[in-house]
Amino acid sequence: MKYIKLSCQKIMVIVFSVLMVNIYVYAERMSLSFDVLFPSSWYEKALYSSMHVWGNLQDLQTMNPYQLHPEQHGVLLDAMLGRMVFAQFCLEHVMQDESSVVFSDDVVYLKNIMDKIEQTVSSKDSDDRMACFKYMVGKIKKSLNSVVVCH
Repeated sequence: MKYIKLSCQKIMVIVFSVLMVNIYVYAERMSLSFDVLFPSSWYEKALYSSMHVWGNLQDLQTMNPYQLHPEQHGVLLDAMLGRMVFAQFCLEHVMQDESSVVFSDDVVYLKNIMDKIEQTVSSKDSDDRMACFKYMVGKIKKSLNSVVVCH
């Protein structure tokens, strides 16, 4: 009996050790990033992207024009346009997903951000990039009118 009890303990220790090794190996491969643990909705992605653009435009307005090389200025505007396209892409996903519902306050907030972006862009010299900004703001506003709103 004593032999069986001792064998059971040894088997339990071995099984426990194997399990711990497997858990450790799996944990190293598993990504525990914030985005994986707390995924954001398509609407949130559109909102954050738009907020980023608005913040960058505000920074450009307050920045000394000599702080940025004209080429850097163009790259920054291109990056912001990319974020606007991404915001539109995300809103299209919101419209396609029938289970996706957005609160009316959130839609109003994003519309206000689009208005601020539009005001900032309108105050700049008109060129191709600014025309593209205006176009994207118009598309995003049109998409916001099609989003299913929860009151």
